[in-house]
Amino acid sequence: MRFKEWLLLSEKIMIKDQEFRDPLLALKYIQKNHSNPENLAVTFTAIDKVGINPTSGHYTPLGIYLYPIDYVIEKKMDVPFAGSEPHINVCEFIRPEKILHMTSDVSNQKGMELLNVFPKEQLDKAIEGLNPSSYQFRSNYSKLWFATQILANNKPTQWNINLRKCGIDGFIDHGTKTICQEEPTQCVVFAANNLKLLHSIDNPMYYKTTDKYGADTYYTKKDKYNISKMKEEQIIKMLQSRRNLDLESLIKIATDKNKMAELIVKYKPELSKNNVKYLFNFATDKDKMAELLGTNNISMLSDRDISVLISFAIDQSKIAQIINQYHTNKTPKIQQLIDKYLHEI
Repeated sequence: MRFKEWLLLSEKIMIKDQEFRDPLLALKYIQKNHSNPENLAVTFTAIDKVGINPTSGHYTPLGIYLYPIDYVIEKKMDVPFAGSEPHINVCEFIRPEKILHMTSDVSNQKGMELLNVFPKEQLDKAIEGLNPSSYQFRSNYSKLWFATQILANNKPTQWNINLRKCGIDGFIDHGTKTICQEEPTQCVVFAANNLKLLHSIDNPMYYKTTDKYGADTYYTKKDKYNISKMKEEQIIKMLQSRRNLDLESLIKIATDKNKMAELIVKYKPELSKNNVKYLFNFATDKDKMAELLGTNNISMLSDRDISVLISFAIDQSKIAQIINQYHTNKTPKIQQLIDKYLHEI
């Protein structure tokens, strides 16, 4: 292994006087040692800065989007969006009392009195437009959320202004899909001064170069090592040293995919859902792979994951049989998929 490659596997993350080589362990340490961890959130960014992107094309209020730190830890950093960006930023809400918590209780629509800052005629018209045929209420703040959207004529910048006008710093969506259906759990704040940046952690998946103009460019570190030239003990060391490896690429380029799968499962025990899906998909010996992964890992697979695995399998009945044996958290939809293919000849 070249010296530069070894350096990539031995980088340190320093949090105060504590040293980590795994960003997930660093996040756990930060959470454990903070006096109010419920006020912590994590945002993943392409540049070393936390701020609002005014050119964002998403159909949501202009803001800074984050994840609660406990959610990031629970998901082992395998978050739905931007989790592979080069900077991991841990932030604290400056005024947590101004952060509203979205829960699944739709019977009690809170915060409507905050809308009194708008002219009554405009407000009445906006509330009148909140009919179930157009808007699906998912949380206890759905009406407030959508009323400010209507008052903004669906313009992200004006939507941001409306929410700040109501005296709201931000929201935490606790799995209701109100902010975004693709990301059930997330946070948003509407101004950079609503946050205090506590820690900025370099994502070990990246290395940085600086051009002659002083601009930083980031490259994924998967391009910096060649496993075909590495001995088994070197691969093991790599798996033990860092969490954010591109496991999909590792198993794709491995000559002996079953052997690589065995090493990953043995020396990288904290697998994400996507890791499990890739390992199971690319392993040639599905029975052996299922045995290695075990019920805990396979039970992480969602309806969609299982649908994809079965749909693209050569022996669909065999995959359905394995999922049926190892998946201990089957939803009705998963069971329906299994039953569909289990009895096919």
